[in-house]
Amino acid sequence: MKKANESITKVEKASAVVMSDLKAIAECMISCGYGKECVKIYKRIRKSIVDEGLSLLGIEAYKGSRLHRTDWVTLDHMIKNWTKAAKIGVTTLFRGEKLLCDHVFSASNSTRESCFYEIANEAATNLFKFPEFVAKEKKSHERIFSLMNLQAAISDLWQDVEMIFHFGSVAGVKSQALSSLEKLKVSIHSAVVDFESTIQKDSTKTLTPGGGVHKLTRSPMSFISSLSKHSRVLSEILA
Repeated sequence: MKKANESITKVEKASAVVMSDLKAIAECMISCGYGKECVKIYKRIRKSIVDEGLSLLGIEAYKGSRLHRTDWVTLDHMIKNWTKAAKIGVTTLFRGEKLLCDHVFSASNSTRESCFYEIANEAATNLFKFPEFVAKEKKSHERIFSLMNLQAAISDLWQDVEMIFHFGSVAGVKSQALSSLEKLKVSIHSAVVDFESTIQKDSTKTLTPGGGVHKLTRSPMSFISSLSKHSRVLSEILA
């Protein structure tokens, strides 16, 4: 643990030095009349770094038409990867870029906002489109738990999203995240209602061979038991 803490400290110190150097370079270029060139280069390089980082996390340019043709096994794998990648993307990549923009261009609010918009807006909006696309797919009670995992992931990140994307120019990112939350809530609620309706309409009178618990009892109880593990998300939706 001591070695790990020492390593983290070294990285933090190195990052602080780099940030100071970038700020000094930017201020020098701006004072010499090369402000436009400085901002243009900064945006291009930092955007490429963010895009590459998200790509390494498995985040791609999501399209509803493509996801619609994706089988559920593959889509479920994408959901699991997204919940992990989104946390790193928001709390590390986007948060880091926001802090860097604020530090390097601390002398100009408009430049800070402009840089962060160009670097993060498109990538962050795309990131939060994925849950909305998934919510629009065919609903079934078997898929409800994956949807609730997406719902929980966005809810857990919401405070960070509000803090990082507070500029007016990137308000669309928050709107997209909220839209995904609402679409997921509707989809999850619909799946629960459909499952309830299916149980109520089941009129089978077949007895269980050898006695025991009837499958109509066993299946719903198993489903309800699993739902209880997602009580926080479920209570938000049913409220």
